[in-house]
Amino acid sequence: MLDKKLAAEIEKKLAEQEKEFSRQVDRLTKEDPFMRQERSSERIPEFVEESREVQEKEIVDEERSLLEEQLKDTQAALARIKEGKYGICENCGEEIEPARLKANPQARYCLDCKEKLSAQESA
Repeated sequence: MLDKKLAAEIEKKLAEQEKEFSRQVDRLTKEDPFMRQERSSERIPEFVEESREVQEKEIVDEERSLLEEQLKDTQAALARIKEGKYGICENCGEEIEPARLKANPQARYCLDCKEKLSAQESA
């Protein structure tokens, strides 16, 4: 069973990460070049400007997608804490090493299972 002090420390870290990821997703949504007010249907951007905006949009969308995935993983870890299932490998049911949880509080699998699952995905 996960030490209560460590569990509280990890829960606090996850809650802080959740707020930060949410803040960054909101920031990126506001930075989306296609959402700018000056980009109206009445104004047709020149080719070079349009190309730059498309590149910026792709970068913003990719970064936002990564942050949303991290946010989802963080929220899932917080839910597991509330359910009393945090720190238990979702594959084998064994306890996840505390050092792994400290390094990656969103971890869903013990190191052995994660390595096996990663090897299967790359095969």
